[in-house]
Amino acid sequence: MRRRGCLWGFTGVIGFLALCCVLAYFVGLPSLQDSIRDEVAEQLSTQVARQLNAQVPEGVAVGAGEYRLSLSDIEQQIAADADPSTVEAVNLRADGNELVLSIATDWETIEYRGIPKAGSTGHLEMADMRGDGGGIDYLLPPGQVGGAIERGVNRYLQAQGLQLQDVQLHENDLVFNLVE
Repeated sequence: MRRRGCLWGFTGVIGFLALCCVLAYFVGLPSLQDSIRDEVAEQLSTQVARQLNAQVPEGVAVGAGEYRLSLSDIEQQIAADADPSTVEAVNLRADGNELVLSIATDWETIEYRGIPKAGSTGHLEMADMRGDGGGIDYLLPPGQVGGAIERGVNRYLQAQGLQLQDVQLHENDLVFNLVE
């Protein structure tokens, strides 16, 4: 009789662990991804706004024209605002026509690459987003990182009533050609 009770107890523990894993996968993981994606989008929106607003006289709204955003300045601001207990370094750079975002933690360096393009609707689109592989791509898929970058820039442009006509990477700058 004791063996049967032990078997039921063991089965109950295994069932409870399986339920916890299912809940973590279907509830915890999407919540974590949303939190990270929203934080990246908010940081980028703030940095894009700072750099674009700095290129026009005070009190004047950002309008149509060509604007250069320094990737190293954006990188420095994001790194300054990052949680030092989890993120050791943030690197944002151009590599040919690709925008490269690297995040170094104390256990791994994660790299995402994509090609910034002006979409047909006047919004930024990150084409061909990919990660460097590994388990982190599962936790934070490249498409979600690309979506966060898009949302961060597009949120600001929409608030200003602007559309992206063209975007290019030139040396260490992201060059926007904006229209109203």
